[in-house]
Parts: sequence; C-alpha cells; structure tokens
Amino acid sequence: FYRIAQEAINNILKHSQAARFTVELQQHPARVDLIINDDGCGFDMSQSYAGLGLNSMRERAESIGAVMEINSQPNHGTRIHVTWLAPS
Repeated sequence: FYRIAQEAINNILKHSQAARFTVELQQHPARVDLIINDDGCGFDMSQSYAGLGLNSMRERAESIGAVMEINSQPNHGTRIHVTWLAPS
C-alpha cells in the first residue's frame, strides 16, 4: 500500500492543483482499504491517463491481490480506493 499511496500523492502534487487531499487507511476484520481523495482539477476518465502513473498503481495493487478503483471528473477532484481482501 505504501508505494501506491506514494504514487497517488506524487500525482496529486504534480497534476491535480488540489488545495486539500486526504489519505485514509482503514482496517477491517477481512480487508484493508486505502482511500485517497483530492479536491483538485480531476480528469476525464474516458481519456488516456497512462502518463499519470495510474497504471503502475493498478499493477502494484494487482501484484498484492488488491483491487483499485479510480473515480474522477474534470473540476471535481479524484478518488482512489484500493481494497485488499485477507486470504480466507
């Protein structure tokens, strides 16, 4: 999770023009959630965004068995939610 959070924060600082961002790490009995929100410029999800480091974040999530969801809209910020389920 550390490298995913690091890349997300790097993207916020480089690209988002955000005034605020939050990073939450939530531990539940069977899963862990990493939730990163910013109030920045956002981006159009239908456009290519490979240059923003999001692909490497997704690959890191997959490599640990986690799922990453990205939600963003122009002028409405970005939310990244990574969920790792504990092995049963």
